[in-house]
Amino acid sequence: MLLHSKGVAFTKIPIRMYLGIKLPTANLRTMTQRSGGDATIPQIFVDGRYLGTDDTLVDLDRQGRLADILSGKAPIPGWPKSTT
Repeated sequence: MLLHSKGVAFTKIPIRMYLGIKLPTANLRTMTQRSGGDATIPQIFVDGRYLGTDDTLVDLDRQGRLADILSGKAPIPGWPKSTT
């Protein structure tokens, strides 16, 4: 995974699956709420803010923006989210 290669510590939250179907567990519900409705796995959060999926990480790395986002030098795209 890209985060391993960058030396970034992270926490995995398990999502139970059966025959390729995500089971409706508390972890899945929480993940879907935190991401604004996205149920794609994996989901990447930086400082508690939803960044996107592993595809998002790869895209940001190719653009040369990922290191700055992970270090806090650049904002997470789309943040702050509007509450209106």
